Amino acid sequence: LQEDFRKRFKVGAPDRKSPDPARWKLSVPRANARSPLAVSFGESMDHALAIRLISVVNGSGDLLAGVSSITDHERRLEFTPESAWLPGPHAVVVRTTIEDLAGNNIGKTFEVDVFEKVQPQFTNTTVRIPFETK
Repeated sequence: LQEDFRKRFKVGAPDRKSPDPARWKLSVPRANARSPLAVSFGESMDHALAIRLISVVNGSGDLLAGVSSITDHERRLEFTPESAWLPGPHAVVVRTTIEDLAGNNIGKTFEVDVFEKVQPQFTNTTVRIPFETK
């Protein structure tokens, strides 16, 4: 290099908190419409994993066809179905291997401080968030 180069970083506190789908907020569309279902995470999630590992099923557990997109700086997923929402029960299905930007999974943090007591947490392979369209 012909001259010095510096890159400054701003660093925050460590993120040792796993994503918690029970705290996610759903904006449920009305039945008989093609409006998107919105899932607000409350924190930024890994974009590619969120698209792959979050799906929507009907009351029978059948996967709904549609398009997912990530918005709001990776803090929100919108799912637009191929056809209008039918009235009745549905669920958002999330694989527990989804990660936030710090690499934390559902029920398992990426980084563990060896000086803190760690409680083991066991999770299923998926978490379901039920909702109903009316």
